[in-house]
Amino acid sequence: MRGLPYSSTVADVAEFFDGVALSAGLDSILLTSTQDGRPTGEAYVEFADDVALKEAMKRHKNSIGNRYIELFSSTKGDMLQAGRHSNYHAGYTESKPVHTKRGSYAAAAAQVPNTGPAAE
Repeated sequence: MRGLPYSSTVADVAEFFDGVALSAGLDSILLTSTQDGRPTGEAYVEFADDVALKEAMKRHKNSIGNRYIELFSSTKGDMLQAGRHSNYHAGYTESKPVHTKRGSYAAAAAQVPNTGPAAE
């Protein structure tokens, strides 16, 4: 997802997807940051299955505060790579891997190709 207010928290992202099954609760959300720790306004979210992903994608261009949020499909590898290059996540450190269970995500970065499951 892209377009998050810089002040967004994991709880804000979870609220945005309220009613959509996440794979591992709040641990399914990865907020990204620059190398100096500033939020990028992007996040990755892992959903429980393809049905949840399709439901989540219906929220494309919905808002958090006064900002509209863009949603993109991505892969598990994209999320893991973002986790390695980002040093901000609720409870995330370089020594704690991002735990993932399935392969359905909403991706954050524009440069990430749409390689995940097709969303309608």
